Amino acid sequence: MNLYTDAGWIDTSLYFRDNAAPLVVAIGGRGTGKTYGILSELIRRREFFLMLRRQQSQLDALLSEQLNPFADYNRDHQDTIIPARIKGNKYLIGFYRGEPDDEGNLKPAGACLAMGAALSTFAGIRGLSGRDIKTVFFDEVIPEARERPIRDEEAAILNLYESINRNRELLGERPLRLIMATNSNNFKSRVLNAFGLLDDVEQMIRRHKSYRRTRAGAEIYNYWDSPISARKAGTFLYQAGKNTSFNKMSLSNEFPDDDFEGVQPQPLREFRPLVTIGDLTVYQHASERRYYVVAGKKAERRYTLLPNSKIAFRSDFIELYDALISGDLSYSTVRVKMEFEDIWRG
Repeated sequence: MNLYTDAGWIDTSLYFRDNAAPLVVAIGGRGTGKTYGILSELIRRREFFLMLRRQQSQLDALLSEQLNPFADYNRDHQDTIIPARIKGNKYLIGFYRGEPDDEGNLKPAGACLAMGAALSTFAGIRGLSGRDIKTVFFDEVIPEARERPIRDEEAAILNLYESINRNRELLGERPLRLIMATNSNNFKSRVLNAFGLLDDVEQMIRRHKSYRRTRAGAEIYNYWDSPISARKAGTFLYQAGKNTSFNKMSLSNEFPDDDFEGVQPQPLREFRPLVTIGDLTVYQHASERRYYVVAGKKAERRYTLLPNSKIAFRSDFIELYDALISGDLSYSTVRVKMEFEDIWRG
């Protein structure tokens, strides 16, 4: 499968082919055509969609003329798509074609072409009917490391999908299409984990795979060999920042090295199961002060992820936190690392 257009841009039309999966994840470098291509394809298809951002502040920023996500599309297609508040709902914005007023400023006119919402506040939206929404486009789904997390983020994205999709498949209709686009800012994505995709993404990264259809039917695109990124490598910014983590993320689509720190498969014959918490089991080395965390319920002593049980676990096994800090603890996968570290955060 050719993942790029003749000009080298990401071919986003692949996400809309007849046999495409209802869930698509596109991981690619900066400026390689993800957002532009997806929005262009949605407008070309005249498909009503929801543009999703993580935080309400990120969504509100799109209302400015400078940050209008359709600015480049408008310039290239002589169009006038603009964002505007939807009356009566502080959490939603709409996208409309604009017409100039008496002073020459564009004002919304005609039907709403698409809506915008934020994952962090979607639960607060009342009276929204998702029947007309065919696609949810979640842009920048993986947060930058400096961004604050969303509480219960995994549940939030699953509830959003259920709220919009409802019973389409039971009625013989196609399921809601969810397209998630991102840079490789931070591997520890709660949203990707909600759909069980982190292990698949990790395997693709380690094996330099560009495409995978998962057992559950999702499609993942890993644009590590983008022709546009190869051309951008010769420009001033990337020449000045050679060998930096920013270049690796922006050009080579590489996740930060510290995301993979401590992730190293170990021979289980050297370890014995110590304790299980949730769906994770901690093994202790038979002769050394080392620990290894894997997925699955393997130990006889078990704790749940309910608040009181987590508190008891942290109290009973404080030595595991010491091992985490000192680097005497390793993990089978990045997903396991993320979930185990979350246990110690509260």
